[in-house]
Amino acid sequence: MTTMLAWFWIEDRYGEAGTRPTLKKLFRGEAPLSGYALLFVFAAFQLIPLFYRGDPVLNGQGRIMSLHMFEARQDCEVLATVHWSAAPPTVVDLRMPELPPRIICDPIVYYSRVQNLCRSRDVDTHLLDVDFMMKVKRTTDPSFQTIVDEASFCTVPHRYRVFANNSWIK
Repeated sequence: MTTMLAWFWIEDRYGEAGTRPTLKKLFRGEAPLSGYALLFVFAAFQLIPLFYRGDPVLNGQGRIMSLHMFEARQDCEVLATVHWSAAPPTVVDLRMPELPPRIICDPIVYYSRVQNLCRSRDVDTHLLDVDFMMKVKRTTDPSFQTIVDEASFCTVPHRYRVFANNSWIK
């Protein structure tokens, strides 16, 4: 937001004497052209999440390139089913309630946790694979929406891509 409105300060400091930028001038079309260009660029970035699959509020894809002044309060269930060679599968709750609201239900956080579980296969040879499941909802929604449901997360190579859809996120 500071960058978007910085042209007021730049024009005030370096502009011609006696010309003070105001919102009134902005709405009248009398603001500097660079100010309109900057506003357009930032407004265009707000559209980027619409090019990603699913609800960007719930799955986080594309949000890094847009401004976030307000975040939806989310609730999530994040589970990993760990498959062992000599024992029955174990369900592990990965949710981290101590995280701040902004990232508590962000898939990249739990993607990293599952990747760490997968890396532990090098040390623990009894760990075969991990299934990753994540359900998210806004606190005002009546039910959860599954955004990740991937069996054999360690066996099938998964990558998190910032600038493209992630096949494992719905």
